[in-house]
Amino acid sequence: MNGILFIIIGILVFLVLTFVKRTNQKAEKSMDENNFVLRQPKIFFVIGVICAVFFCSLIVLMCIVSNDSAEWWVFLIFSSCAILGFYIIFYCVKWELKIEGNQIIYTPFIGKKNSFAVSDIKKAKLKNEQKIIAYDVNNKKLFAVEFTCNGFNVLVSRLKKEQIPFEE
Repeated sequence: MNGILFIIIGILVFLVLTFVKRTNQKAEKSMDENNFVLRQPKIFFVIGVICAVFFCSLIVLMCIVSNDSAEWWVFLIFSSCAILGFYIIFYCVKWELKIEGNQIIYTPFIGKKNSFAVSDIKKAKLKNEQKIIAYDVNNKKLFAVEFTCNGFNVLVSRLKKEQIPFEE
């Protein structure tokens, strides 16, 4: 039974990532290199909502139908999963990277909104074609973007167009 569960989880993760890749390709076709916004995929938001609602419903159901079969650790696991769902929701809503001409506005999940020019980026690391990290002159990290974000490839091409050196 456990082996089948791992196979099903693997298949679901593969399907979600395939869906993300296809929707990103469609979205990137209509993006302008000078004005675009990078956001987390909507499917991640949907997964967060489903996770939060499902586990909160289970917690409520366990409280209503209390037959002493629910132990404290079950509440802890369900609460952790519900909190993870809310975290995903808020992360998808808050995180954003906006490029407007030569200006970049980065809104991280935790922290304040940062604004800087594209020329402030002195180097970028491209890790396995899946994550880009931009650094300034003091080798301070400006932002990091995962390949799952809508507009990832547009950002990479824009930075290459600006002749920003890439490290692997």
